[in-house]
Amino acid sequence: MLDWTHINMLREEVDDDSFNEIVDLFFTEVAEVFARVKAKGATHSDMHFLKGSAANLGFVEFSKSCQIAEHALLAEDDTVDLQSVFDSFEASCAEFDQGRIRSSA
Repeated sequence: MLDWTHINMLREEVDDDSFNEIVDLFFTEVAEVFARVKAKGATHSDMHFLKGSAANLGFVEFSKSCQIAEHALLAEDDTVDLQSVFDSFEASCAEFDQGRIRSSA
């Protein structure tokens, strides 16, 4: 679900405070996009943004679910499964939190 090698490499490239800021910004931006999607519906640019942000942080499965939704939206497919995007993010966050707890112990 997560690419821990990528996450740890990013963490090593910046100090802990900067890494935490990156993670906080990611969560804030995802929350903002999700709120907009729930209020107005999803666009391919929303899913493209989330896909790239997730990939940059190492949230592989979330990025893939956003990519699937992005492609469906581009194809104007009425079967866009946004719930799988939301569920994937939630599952990725749970795994990320567990990994952070293990690494700080």
